[in-house]
Amino acid sequence: MNDISVEFLKTRDGSQTIYLKHLDETYHSINGAFSESLHVYIVNGLKLMSLELTEFTIMEVGFGTGLNALLTIDYLQPHQKVNYIAFEPYPLTYDVLQEYYNGFPHLPQSINLIKQISEVEHNKWHAITPQFNFCMLKANLQSQDLELSKLINKGDVDLMYYDAFAPAKQSEMWTEETIRYAVDYLKQGGILTTYCAQGQFKRNLKALGMKVQSVGGPVGKREMTTAYKESQVLESLL
Repeated sequence: MNDISVEFLKTRDGSQTIYLKHLDETYHSINGAFSESLHVYIVNGLKLMSLELTEFTIMEVGFGTGLNALLTIDYLQPHQKVNYIAFEPYPLTYDVLQEYYNGFPHLPQSINLIKQISEVEHNKWHAITPQFNFCMLKANLQSQDLELSKLINKGDVDLMYYDAFAPAKQSEMWTEETIRYAVDYLKQGGILTTYCAQGQFKRNLKALGMKVQSVGGPVGKREMTTAYKESQVLESLL
């Protein structure tokens, strides 16, 4: 990512997003970066988790600016601990992230952790705080080179933030084959949440035994998707 130019764009809620010219794509909605992350991944993700859970695992596909992770830290209950594992093949440097967050009128409460989070040694677990155990995977979700089983087991993930670039820009991340790989890491009853409401994506989820719900999207977007893992995917499909 160091050799790829980025441009900072102000979104309608005052927070910034990052524009990648080579993809003609932004990391967040231009209608509001902060509000989109809060609505999609906290309100319709983290807040769906049972308050009785004292420790759980979140997997994020597309770490990006780390905004979802920071908001997760902010909204954890005092008795909760999260193991947070994130896929990001092109991590942004701390210098870029510092400039990015400097454009926010209201920062996440946990912003002081972004330097530590962004500079961790990849592919290892790190106790960032007593409540936040973090692992950054410098790889794609479907990477064959990553020995993921040494870090997390299939069926371990309680909540998945699916935040890859849109299907029109990164189609390989939304195929049934890739989604199958992701779903395999969810627990029974595990939740997947994403801004994406594409019909084919939802059909792919349903084909893998997921109960799919279309819910109201963030500002500027009519719908988003949450899905629950109800039944075990047949081994013959994996």
